[in-house]
Amino acid sequence: MRPRLEKIFCTIDFSDFTDRVLSYGIKLAQMFNARLLIFHSVYSPRDALYGTTLFERGGERKRLMAEAREAIEQLMHTCPVPWEGVVKSGDPVEMAARMARELDVAMVIAASRKFSGLKRMLVGTVVERMARVITRPFLVVRSDNKRTEPIDIARPLQLKQIAVGSDLSTDAELAVHYAWHLACAAGARLDLIHAMESPLDEDLISPTQGPYQTVQD
Repeated sequence: MRPRLEKIFCTIDFSDFTDRVLSYGIKLAQMFNARLLIFHSVYSPRDALYGTTLFERGGERKRLMAEAREAIEQLMHTCPVPWEGVVKSGDPVEMAARMARELDVAMVIAASRKFSGLKRMLVGTVVERMARVITRPFLVVRSDNKRTEPIDIARPLQLKQIAVGSDLSTDAELAVHYAWHLACAAGARLDLIHAMESPLDEDLISPTQGPYQTVQD
């Protein structure tokens, strides 16, 4: 049975990578006749002593939320598919998971920066946290940090090749199922990838020193 992608949930932070998330969301919405939900969370820092939202007293939260809605309107003014802005206040990961569940979305899309080492430990955790708490199919768009020209979100995105990593288990069947229908809708090539795990780590032990049956297997 073909997946019913009626609502696609794009999480954005208005960074340079936002247009890539929207491009993928629009393309999928066009292929599956879905509605786009554009989500942004205005982060609410807490007072360490009283646990209250720091900028709520002066009305800054309302101002920031209004600015976010206006920014979404500007981003989506050429969008060729039905869409709706969803702006909330709170922790981005917790709020994204909550809204994805309450709105009963079919897929969540977010961008991941190409961080490594210490920088990844410090700032590259938002998408990883999302992957742990979001219970819907989750598409992570890898961003090109070298790109300088913005992407025209109204221009169709070409999906030419899709690869699925599978351990051939029952749980992996769902990923293959989604990828198959996505490839059919996009006219893309589908590659199923399975890696055979070596029974011995040859960097740690010589195959001649391992148990005979294990080496033969």
